[in-house]
Amino acid sequence: MVTLTQAASYSKKIVIYAVFLTIFVILVVIAIGLVRDYLKARVPEPGIITTNGFGKLSGLVFPQENSRPGILTLQTIQGGVPEASSVARIYKTISNPPGLLASSKAQQFARLQGFNSTPTTKTATEHVFNDSLYPARSLIYNLATGNFDLIYNLEEDNSPVLTSKISADSSQILEEAITLLQSTGKFTPSLESGIQKIAYYKYADNEYSLVQNKLEANLARVNFFSGPIDTMDIKTPNTNQSSVYVTFSGKDNRNQRIIQFHYQLFPVDPGSLQTYPIKPGHVAWEELVSGKGYVVNIGTGNQAQVFVRDAYLAFYDPGEFHEYLQPIYVFTGDRGFEAYVPAIDPMWIE
Repeated sequence: MVTLTQAASYSKKIVIYAVFLTIFVILVVIAIGLVRDYLKARVPEPGIITTNGFGKLSGLVFPQENSRPGILTLQTIQGGVPEASSVARIYKTISNPPGLLASSKAQQFARLQGFNSTPTTKTATEHVFNDSLYPARSLIYNLATGNFDLIYNLEEDNSPVLTSKISADSSQILEEAITLLQSTGKFTPSLESGIQKIAYYKYADNEYSLVQNKLEANLARVNFFSGPIDTMDIKTPNTNQSSVYVTFSGKDNRNQRIIQFHYQLFPVDPGSLQTYPIKPGHVAWEELVSGKGYVVNIGTGNQAQVFVRDAYLAFYDPGEFHEYLQPIYVFTGDRGFEAYVPAIDPMWIE
């Protein structure tokens, strides 16, 4: 039978052994760390390998921003800017001179949209068409890209929005816009894989005002946002406006119903892929805090201080011709705040 004295002696030995074992484990962990650091110093990790096949790239040009918060505070789940890839994939946009049939295609397109088939202005790269029945309508067609702008100038004739309200529901408006885009043969796979958003506007005193209540609106716009490339979203200079959109009035007459039909897409050549190094996320954040980058949406409410909750990489589509599709850091925060910072390492920017 074990006496109390013997039990106390055994317990003391167990405690001593446990302390020595703990110290031994700590020393082993420290030793492994020291060996690892030594090996890293003697055998450095290989550097980032990129192709940089386009040479130095032109820097991204953002629009003039309206305002930005007084204080930006980073408050993410990770405690900092989330880790991103150190290599970016860059694509060249497709740009070809107008073909022999480009002018004929432009005139056919104009005729299908209800315009006079003879352009009133004609250059080597662009045709402009007018509508003799509705002089406020015009069409600008780019012969090289097939992009176009169909506009009903409400400053010249605001009758489409004077008395007509938006009566169709959102599903009908979306279906009408998709059908219109399909009829032009320009509902590309990129647009099919993207998302569509409907926004309502009130036009008054020559200004378009975004409204939340459909009952206040006299215009409805369907935005077609391009689908992701390499799992990365494509961002535009205005979060409420895509590079392809259709704006409808409440009129039944087609020529006065389509107020805007804007199509400015610049597809990329998948075979042109090159890789470039990108700046670390914390550097992009420091640039944003120092006043660089572009605040695309300051958000709603009191924006004296904004807490940024997330950051990720996306591609930037400026809405006009750009030689290369480049990545940006996107910072998002409270009440709709969103900002962009160029992602490419500055050493590869002209």
